[in-house]
Amino acid sequence: MFDASEIEHDERDAQREVEELLAAIARLVRLWGMSCGASLGAFRVLEMTCIGTGSLHADELFRFDEGNRAAALTVLRWGPVLGTDRMPISPELRAALQKESDRLGKLRGGRGNKQ
Repeated sequence: MFDASEIEHDERDAQREVEELLAAIARLVRLWGMSCGASLGAFRVLEMTCIGTGSLHADELFRFDEGNRAAALTVLRWGPVLGTDRMPISPELRAALQKESDRLGKLRGGRGNKQ
């Protein structure tokens, strides 16, 4: 039997998940902009999930406090599901991530943004 309340419940769950992903991305963007031990890890999570390059070592996740780690895991969970082209980021953020990825690639000896 069709139950409209189940659809409403599913829609609320989907909306909550979108809001959590957007908040997690925003949190990692703020962390990336700070000068702290977790900044590079935040960038690497965003780089991997939003532009599809780079890599992340598990140790970088352990530099995050509990809230930042939860944000990173949320973004990492959705990255493969949505793919880089469907991650909910602005074109400006995508360009900034690409620019930083290219800059770091040059620092790694011209290997581009591949690790």
